[in-house]
Amino acid sequence: MSDINRLKEFMPDVSSAALEQFMALFELIKKYNLKMNLISRSALLEIAAKHFVDSYEGIQVLNELEKINKPIFDLGSGNGFPGLVAAILRPDLDFILVDRDQRKAEFLKIAYSHLGLSNVEVHPGNLSDLADSSCFLAISRAMAPIPRFLFEARSFVASGGQVYMFKGESWTTELGSCPPQMFDYWSVKMKKRYLLPDKNQSERFIILLEKLN
Repeated sequence: MSDINRLKEFMPDVSSAALEQFMALFELIKKYNLKMNLISRSALLEIAAKHFVDSYEGIQVLNELEKINKPIFDLGSGNGFPGLVAAILRPDLDFILVDRDQRKAEFLKIAYSHLGLSNVEVHPGNLSDLADSSCFLAISRAMAPIPRFLFEARSFVASGGQVYMFKGESWTTELGSCPPQMFDYWSVKMKKRYLLPDKNQSERFIILLEKLN
């Protein structure tokens, strides 16, 4: 049985309206999962703890930013975590959800329409399809290892642009495998750490990547 009914327990400060939209998103994922392979069966059992809470905790970094006046990209949005969760919790901000998988991009369109989100746009395609220097702020969860991400993001992230990556414990190993010349273009630091309320008490990290030039 899924832990979805524990959402209120895991996120006591989230409004009832937002929790209802989270439940609606869960039902959509269940409905389309078999045909679109959005999430594994085992992950579905801990979807509240592993996906909703991870998204919720990660996007708290947005609340620390003084002023956001450009769209926020969710890179590799997949099943909508964290982009759709962020759009629900921050209706005052605009989000562009990017995914190269056409089926998942179609699901994202279905989901934001069903949820009545007017602050979401879906971009089906690769990161390389995005215009140069078009991204000033982004979030990304479970998209790619840090070295590959830094390489793929080098063109469309603007100078001074920031990317918040949601990572597990392996992030230091990934960072250590980056070619040294990468750091001529990127600053990388750990911004936040937290534990998920899943059965393994998984440790998670928010890594801030800032484009230097």
